[in-house]
Amino acid sequence: MNALILAAGKGTRLYPLTLDRPKALVEVGGITLLERAILKLSHDGFRRIIVNIHHFGDQLMAFLQSHSWPEVEIIISDEREQLLDTGGAIKRAGKFLLGSSFLVYNVDVVTDLNLMDLYQSHTLNNPLATLAVSQRPTTRLLYFDKQMLLKDRVSKKPSNDVSSPAKDSYQTFAFSGIHIVSDKILDFMPTEDVFSIMDLYLKLCKTYPIMGYDHTGIFWMDLGTVEKIQVFEKNHIHY
Repeated sequence: MNALILAAGKGTRLYPLTLDRPKALVEVGGITLLERAILKLSHDGFRRIIVNIHHFGDQLMAFLQSHSWPEVEIIISDEREQLLDTGGAIKRAGKFLLGSSFLVYNVDVVTDLNLMDLYQSHTLNNPLATLAVSQRPTTRLLYFDKQMLLKDRVSKKPSNDVSSPAKDSYQTFAFSGIHIVSDKILDFMPTEDVFSIMDLYLKLCKTYPIMGYDHTGIFWMDLGTVEKIQVFEKNHIHY
């Protein structure tokens, strides 16, 4: 099965650790974020992994070329000329992802979520995409209905649109940076090269099913800041 690790980001929230290296090569507990992600995906059954590169892309390419992981094929999706955002990254890597649904995984995520359970849920329900979500504090909440279909983004300002559905009938969840995506999504890509996949999901969910997969209670952590890395290293030494 195919997976795309999003590793091209500049890692501005991780300054000063990313002044001389890409975010994906920041070490946490002596292991780079990228290797942690590869090991997680390999453990959960993904055998073909595409990694996109941009910031300090030469370092990432050298790292990947000097390492190998049993039973895993690594492919580089090169964005060194232009950072393409999450949607653009999927569009660029699309030629490697045709033929079946695929996993998209943020490089700074660590979790106990069984990715095969997520994949099987996606296969059973057959939506355009299945987003791993949980109920946790965040400023970027999403609305889902009782069938866990994505409906909207939670606005910071109350809506005055009386024609919109009653938001009190929806559940709110935070996106976990992990999603299973049907390769049919490639048919809906915009003409521009740089765009957010979440913006595309929010547009498409008006017509096509975009589902949420609730993993509330299963360990998940975003290691995108120095403070979060320090908390992780102090409290999760078994990882």
